[in-house]
Amino acid sequence: MKDNPLNTQVGGKHYKDLAIQPAEFVMSNKIPWAEGNAITYIVRHRNKNGREDLEKAKHFIDMIIAREYPTEKEPKVDDLDYPLGKWFKNRSGGEPFKVCSRKGTRYHCEYVNSDVGFTTDLNAIITCRQISAP
Repeated sequence: MKDNPLNTQVGGKHYKDLAIQPAEFVMSNKIPWAEGNAITYIVRHRNKNGREDLEKAKHFIDMIIAREYPTEKEPKVDDLDYPLGKWFKNRSGGEPFKVCSRKGTRYHCEYVNSDVGFTTDLNAIITCRQISAP
């Protein structure tokens, strides 16, 4: 029989030294992906990446709040036409982008000063801050 993967850690020991590893806790409790990531980053911050891990956990918590508790400024996830034609900026910085078109549940976005674009989903867009046209 193969050894339990939870008995092995690749790259460090920041989980292996814990009484219960975050992965085991998350899987045993069927915790969703974003919540599991927040837990993982909170648990490991002292032994791995410090403040950066807490910022990552905070980002996942912000995504959870946007998904689960939308306000008037944050659209409901099922409102697929909400972002079309609007400008957004990532909360942690970066270049503003406009949501140009939608195909199914995917959105094509373009940056303000270029024709370079990217495709994403509504969950990623609603974690950004809506802005006025630049």
